Amino acid sequence: MNVYNGLEALIQPFARATVAVGTFDGVHRGHQAIIRMAVDDARAANRPAIVFTFDRHPYELLAPDRVPGYLTTPAQRLPLIALQGTDELMIARFNTELASLTAEEFVQTVLKDKLGAESIIIGGDFHFGKGRSGNEEYLRSVQDRFGFRLHVHPPVYYNEMPVHSTNIRELIRTGNVSDAETLLGHPYLLAGTVVHGQQLGRTLGYPTANLALTVNQVVPADGIYAVEAIWEEGRKWGGGV
Repeated sequence: MNVYNGLEALIQPFARATVAVGTFDGVHRGHQAIIRMAVDDARAANRPAIVFTFDRHPYELLAPDRVPGYLTTPAQRLPLIALQGTDELMIARFNTELASLTAEEFVQTVLKDKLGAESIIIGGDFHFGKGRSGNEEYLRSVQDRFGFRLHVHPPVYYNEMPVHSTNIRELIRTGNVSDAETLLGHPYLLAGTVVHGQQLGRTLGYPTANLALTVNQVVPADGIYAVEAIWEEGRKWGGGV
């Protein structure tokens, strides 16, 4: 999988492609289904499959007080997306320039001119463009004019539970990490740096590690959990919190 950190990293525009578009925070089973739909469509048409996403949640810029807790860090998303079989990953920088594009400008300058989209794959709740004016209805209305086919993946359910980032965040916040991981389709990982605490645990014979999160990830409710700590060199330790 080739990774482009920013639209400016794309030197040569794609002539043709299938493009899956979304924030994909968590890369949960619903996101995985969208990406695999794009991969299948691309293989059938003999063109590359591109996942287009953002380097941060749009609310970081547009509504900082409404930013939801993240389910994955940017680094955690990469291998999860790669596992779905996509050829290319475009991580656009969500800045004021990108946020100011209208839905039509986004389709023309990004999806068509840069990515060569002949098929666009989204989930039904995806919005884009200035004022969130771009959505499924808009894309269906312009697909003939811009020369692409829109495919919308239906809502995904797993074990009769709706797979949605909002639901997963709530499960984690209320301590139901097991069900959250079922919907994610992979373990829930917290990334951070170990920092000094009050060092009380060692006096009880149970030394602890205090974690300063790398990004604002969702933290599970207070409780007792079995965990596995993974050091950056790949070493692992079992433990509990």
